[in-house]
Amino acid sequence: MLRTFRFTWLLPRPITRQYATVSQSLVDLGGSPAPEGAALDFTPSIPSPLDRRILEVASCSEFPSLSELVHSYLSNSRHILNSSLLYESHPSALRKVNRGPSTANSPDVLLIAHCVQDGDEHKITVASGFALEAPSQREGESLILSCAHTLEEIRRSPIMLKNDSNSSNRHSSSTSRRVDSGSFVISSEGNMYPVIDIVSSLPRSDLMIMSCKNPGVATLPVSPYPVHAGTPVLGHFVSHELPDEPGWRPWVGDSWSKWVRGTVLGYRDFAGRETQASYIRL
Repeated sequence: MLRTFRFTWLLPRPITRQYATVSQSLVDLGGSPAPEGAALDFTPSIPSPLDRRILEVASCSEFPSLSELVHSYLSNSRHILNSSLLYESHPSALRKVNRGPSTANSPDVLLIAHCVQDGDEHKITVASGFALEAPSQREGESLILSCAHTLEEIRRSPIMLKNDSNSSNRHSSSTSRRVDSGSFVISSEGNMYPVIDIVSSLPRSDLMIMSCKNPGVATLPVSPYPVHAGTPVLGHFVSHELPDEPGWRPWVGDSWSKWVRGTVLGYRDFAGRETQASYIRL
């Protein structure tokens, strides 16, 4: 299996939150902590309005904890679902997605948030995702595709590692403080849907499929073929502050988003070797 490795973007990405980077660490599915002396991620002690809302929902709702979802993520690695996507290498006019740098925000792009809070400490990682045109295992739920590295980032964070190591003590002690965590699918209108399960994942390919209550958004087509080098693409960039550039539009909560033009430069295999994107049409 091949994975996209290199892109070039025509505009720099503004960085207002530290995001994860897909790396060789994704190959290791163990829960080992970061090497001693490695830089630690830091979430500001004063969360943004969107972060505060995510933490509030995590503290008052009943849904699977982040530790339970991580367990599903690992145990369902390479799991093949008993359902199939539509064959949409060339989507119909009704299903085709038309985007451009000046395109307004579309409700079919979802925000995926993973969070954990232990007392005054908290961490939140976010990514984009979209709904798949495939049936869920449970009625009334939808399958959501997103990247895996934001879940990898938070599960390897100091606050999660500490939470996992002390979980037995917290369950046995009535005086220990509560640890709130979970993952959420957030629509462009700001509606939040707790993730019920991670039904399948490909950690080395940075992909995972989640299940949540149907968010009522349009599903997006998925081509079974990799794009060729030189193909123009659009990246969905998100910032928590309005960048000093044109084209940014309000998105979920207090965030801003923009579609940015880029180009696929090439592919590498899991050993890091340059390779070609190829396929056979049947």
